[in-house]
This record gives sequence, structure tokens and C-alpha cells, in this order.
Amino acid sequence: MSADPEDAVLVCALADSPLVVPGSIFTRHCSTCNRRVMIAPSGQSLLRRLPVARILCGACFIQNAKKYDALEIKLAADPQDIAIEARASVPNFWRKRN
Repeated sequence: MSADPEDAVLVCALADSPLVVPGSIFTRHCSTCNRRVMIAPSGQSLLRRLPVARILCGACFIQNAKKYDALEIKLAADPQDIAIEARASVPNFWRKRN
């Protein structure tokens, strides 16, 4: 993997996902398909550290997986923090709005 921060990719759930992590933002879009994504607090933290990170929805990342084969996959935050976020997930009552 290149150490270049511009190679960083943040993979996010779509904004109309059935679950949402409290504190998520819905103001960003997938850089490939332009659909609105949900960025959990852990992803927001990564974007503060690496503002040039490319944002992709899960579908676009999977569809273009070969393009990213050379990248080292890392979590956006410590596994414990992501587990806490996952356990705190609640139904996304704003799905239709997003």
C-alpha cells in the first residue's frame, strides 16, 4: 500500500441504511455514484485526520474492488470503538428523508 494519504478510502453505509449509529452525519456523498452516505463518528474522526480520503458507499467499493486490491485495509478506528458504535445502532427512522 502506498503511504500517500490521498490513497485513503472510507467505505460508508448508504444514508438510507436500515440502521444508524447515533452521531452519524448525512452530509457527504459517494465519490463514485454520488448517493448520500452515512458517516459514523469513527469515520468522521478518520476524515478529520485524513480530509483527502475518498468516500465510497459499500456497493461502489465492492463493484470496484479490484481497483483497490493494492490498498491495505484498515479500520477507521479502534475495533473496540467500532464495536461500541455497532452495538449502539438504532433503527434509521429518517431513511425516507435521507
